[in-house]
Amino acid sequence: MRAAALLFALLAGAAQADTTIGLHLGSQHYPARDLNNVNPGVYVLHDGWTAGVYRNSYRRPTVYGGYSWNLYRGDWVRLDLTAAVATGYRQETGQALRPIVLPSVAFGGDTRVRISYGARPNKRSTHVVHLSIERSL
Repeated sequence: MRAAALLFALLAGAAQADTTIGLHLGSQHYPARDLNNVNPGVYVLHDGWTAGVYRNSYRRPTVYGGYSWNLYRGDWVRLDLTAAVATGYRQETGQALRPIVLPSVAFGGDTRVRISYGARPNKRSTHVVHLSIERSL
């Protein structure tokens, strides 16, 4: 997949103090529907810019890119807000790119657990809580 090759090239070129790499693990949808909750993938965050790939809730590949703002950074807690666009949801939205806005909280030092929240965009959809693990380089 060309997107994965590009992501790994970004990782290799961006290994600096404010670079983070992460692994998407899974999610939980509310109300529960027949959606995939196992969402493996990888992402990189560098100077606020974020990009990643994962298997989405409809069991299709998603590539996304956007920007993350750090709202609070303590010793063991971080609060962020990410705005991005994502592929892989055309059948549900009718659009090639889906806008996403995700607040998140991360716990830990150089290695962190991150919990992100996606609000329910319409009555046919669900809320989602997503789990990932990440490490600062």
